[in-house]
Amino acid sequence: MITTKCLIRFTTHCSVVTVDDSGVIHIFKYNQNACDFDVFDTHTQFDAADYILEPVSNGHYYVSFPDEANPNLI
Repeated sequence: MITTKCLIRFTTHCSVVTVDDSGVIHIFKYNQNACDFDVFDTHTQFDAADYILEPVSNGHYYVSFPDEANPNLI
């Protein structure tokens, strides 16, 4: 079972931290333009803390389908 531990709001982004039964840490972070997700084990919890603090990347990826107009790409 995955348990939500906290939602942390920064001025640049938000981070949602969840932990599963085996102690694996899942971090989902997002802002108005992008999102990012990573997984850490208990031995890398300090790396997880650093990841939470780091703003979401400015890079953007899009998924588009043939025959579908995407206003973001025009």
